Amino acid sequence: YSDNQKVAQILRNFISNALKFTEHGTITVSARAEGEGFVRFSVADTGIGIAAEDLGLLFQDFVQLPNARATRRGTGLGLSLCRRFAELLGGRVEVESERGVGSTFHAILPAHAPAAGTDSAEAAGETQQ
Repeated sequence: YSDNQKVAQILRNFISNALKFTEHGTITVSARAEGEGFVRFSVADTGIGIAAEDLGLLFQDFVQLPNARATRRGTGLGLSLCRRFAELLGGRVEVESERGVGSTFHAILPAHAPAAGTDSAEAAGETQQ
């Protein structure tokens, strides 16, 4: 378990971007165990991709790449927030992309097994009143 709201926000942003920049092709969402106590969430698309020289700009506040500005949607904060959320959770964000081929965004996050005696609502981050 982890902070479900932050994990969900990261995944929503990755998926939203994939949908925004993939007119034709596929979007694949996956999760797998990564090392001891981590989960790798990945969102891969066959969209427009990102030029190698632009990858360093992706996670800066209020920066939109030229192709992103063409869609006229977004503020340029989504990916920087994803990186911050991942770091707050003790993880990281990675990206692989090739212009004209597509992109894959990864969030590698710690995932801890619920403590013995914890019910599923508590493990899911839900509170009961």
